[in-house]
Amino acid sequence: RAEGGGAVAYDDPMAPAVTLDLPLLAVIPDDYISDQALRLRMYRRIAGLTDTGDLDALAEELVDRFGPLPQEVLNLLYQVRIKVLALRAHVTAIGRDGDQLVLKSEALEHIDRQRLQGRIGDAARVARRAVWMPLGEQSDAEWQATLERVLRAMYGAHR
Repeated sequence: RAEGGGAVAYDDPMAPAVTLDLPLLAVIPDDYISDQALRLRMYRRIAGLTDTGDLDALAEELVDRFGPLPQEVLNLLYQVRIKVLALRAHVTAIGRDGDQLVLKSEALEHIDRQRLQGRIGDAARVARRAVWMPLGEQSDAEWQATLERVLRAMYGAHR
């Protein structure tokens, strides 16, 4: 959610897509939604989400219709949340480089990078066109929370 507690949505529906390459298995398993046509419709709905509030509502709907969310679906919804936040933060790509995640953003050249580094702290290193986030020995939950926090700080730096 946004810093004020509200949903986060990106402004420009024509905004460029964010390329994501996260170390997560993000799928809807056949044993969760067995009907292939319905599963494909869910993928389309998930792919079309542009607001974290809608994402939360869809997660609730999935639980109501199909039962508890398997980890793979939680990962898929997390990736969509990251795409929404990345668009807001002017990040064009998030990928893995060795034991680090790299958040690429040309917009970093136009903000106070020292101030952003201060907000992020030791969680990541701010460079001219990218933010480098070491994964180290962090659990999935730890690096995922850190990635969200870094993206929110980047978004705040553009406001």
